[in-house]
Amino acid sequence: MKLKTGKDRNMFNLISGTEIDLSGMETGGFSENRRLNHPFLFFLLTNLEPDAGADGNSGSTKSPGTSPGEADADYIIAECAPDFFIYTAQKKSEIPFSYTHPPLHRHSFYELLFVLEGELYQIIEGIRHYYPAGSACILNPNVRHTEEFSTSFRAVYFQLSREFLKDCFEAPAYFACDSTSGGTEAFLPGGRGEKAEDYKEYIDFIPHPDYPGAPEEIHRLIDKMLRETLSPSPGASSEIRADTVRLFLLLYDESRLSRMPIRLGTDREAKLFGDIRALMSETRGMISRTELASKLHYSGNYIYRTVRKYTGMNIVDYAISFRLEEAAALLDSTSRTAEDIALSTGFRNKTHFYRVFRASYGMTPRQYRSRSDK
Repeated sequence: MKLKTGKDRNMFNLISGTEIDLSGMETGGFSENRRLNHPFLFFLLTNLEPDAGADGNSGSTKSPGTSPGEADADYIIAECAPDFFIYTAQKKSEIPFSYTHPPLHRHSFYELLFVLEGELYQIIEGIRHYYPAGSACILNPNVRHTEEFSTSFRAVYFQLSREFLKDCFEAPAYFACDSTSGGTEAFLPGGRGEKAEDYKEYIDFIPHPDYPGAPEEIHRLIDKMLRETLSPSPGASSEIRADTVRLFLLLYDESRLSRMPIRLGTDREAKLFGDIRALMSETRGMISRTELASKLHYSGNYIYRTVRKYTGMNIVDYAISFRLEEAAALLDSTSRTAEDIALSTGFRNKTHFYRVFRASYGMTPRQYRSRSDK
């Protein structure tokens, strides 16, 4: 399938400015545990020159209508968040291998994928899933996944922090039509109730054959939100929150799309992981596998396998992630030196702290603090 280009590119035409050079970007931004440094972010991705994949697909999909800078591009990416956007159109030979062959990873946020054109495959917990144009998928933070670049596609990923979603769904409602019964959890993959984030779950959305216009409705709504993000006017924050609720109500409209929630793992595993996460949080990551085994009455090996299954990390790295979160919060809220923060959060020395912080956040502590000061 050929992808639309030129003036028909819709969302991609909105983003302008200085292009980034992906070949010069830090590889730390592509870690196996990715974080969101904004309340929400739109990640727009086009693959125009597919690798030969499991289906043997290959060959160019470019057409003469491509805009300047894209005629020879294989890969187009744009990111847009409040007061932030980047754009690039490059050949695959110019892009780091980690960008076109991303590792299996998980997020600290929820991610909604919507396929605009073409078709793509995602590897979710080791299983290959097919998503044609018009379909969507939302993943909770525990689900490990990666994209495959064996087909031509154009897709948008709407990345949402827990705090942003809470603002969207739990704000006061002054009209009955604004009430979202069940709050945030009613619209997100995971367990229901206070243990929602302990589960590994994702939801697939497929357009209903009797309502073929649903993908276009979703496309228009996301396009509107992107415009509001790029060119905000007074009230834009409230409008984007409202549009996010409208987007989820559209996705959950059973007359328009079929919904397929898929839960991975057992309730026992989810409970154990929740208990591990709680102890990690209480101790600020200062707890060993032996101590976890003693407190939870499970073998150290079983605890290790559970943490690995839910996070892709070993227990030490998972513990470090809690220390990093505390360190990031201190960088945001205090003027303490990075060395002082490193020692107070349990890191051996400044060098070790800088190395693991950069690998996790894709930037140094100094760069992270500068971002917060803007």
